[in-house]
Amino acid sequence: MTPSQAEVRKREQVLAAQERFWESLRRRDRAGFERALAPDFVCRSPGEADQTRAAFIDVLLRFPGVVQRVTADNLGVHFIGDAAIVSGVQQAELELPDGSTMTDRVAITNVFVPAGDEWVLLLAHAVQLA
Repeated sequence: MTPSQAEVRKREQVLAAQERFWESLRRRDRAGFERALAPDFVCRSPGEADQTRAAFIDVLLRFPGVVQRVTADNLGVHFIGDAAIVSGVQQAELELPDGSTMTDRVAITNVFVPAGDEWVLLLAHAVQLA
């Protein structure tokens, strides 16, 4: 069975919301993060305390490196009720303060919910990969 045009459009909207978050990451854009994250957003990572929306934004803005590019492998979108779950492996190319570069790989499971005409990130679950 092929997806309907409405299903394809909904998937594209969710992926656009994920991309808006990544663009805010690249630009260190507080206002962009505030638009991309739900008011009751939570970030969870193994071995770390949960981060509220405000704490998460502060961590992203204080990171000493510069995010050059963000891509993803095996990015999938799954719908459960009104929520969309985006999962895959996020790769960020970073320039560190000493001028060196590195690639950060994180397995992500992001839960998006509709907010008006857009989707916002409600829960991010990130697992650092070696």
